[in-house]
Amino acid sequence: MEAVYHGVPVIGIPLFGDQFDNMVRVEAKGFGLTVQVNQLQALSNAIATVTGDKRYKDSAMTLSHLHRSHPFPPRQRLLRWVEYIVEHGGSHLRTYGLQQPWYQRYLLDVILFSLVMVSMMIYIVIKLLKFAVGCLRSGGKSKVA
Repeated sequence: MEAVYHGVPVIGIPLFGDQFDNMVRVEAKGFGLTVQVNQLQALSNAIATVTGDKRYKDSAMTLSHLHRSHPFPPRQRLLRWVEYIVEHGGSHLRTYGLQQPWYQRYLLDVILFSLVMVSMMIYIVIKLLKFAVGCLRSGGKSKVA
């Protein structure tokens, strides 16, 4: 987003997560290139291409202009929102998190459930281990009548 805001072409080396998707979008918009990690020798070619080809800078500047432009200046947007809240009230704009009980807000119900599940698993594992040890001990002894 910073590159888009400042109108700078991008050369990206995606490593994990959403970086791959972001670089696909960068290439689709035409303001950058992707270099794969296993092809780092192509980095100098990518730098030469992006800096030498005017299309990348033009695409970056176009996206920057679109990103910075707003249909209404900030003061007018603020005035419209204030008028909207005065006219309709703002109760419907409050987040649901403020209406939740305190134990849900602090995730205490989730923590309690997780603790119960972990405790049950530990209890089951201990019982199974005791049973296995008991079977091994009794299996080694011979019963003589």
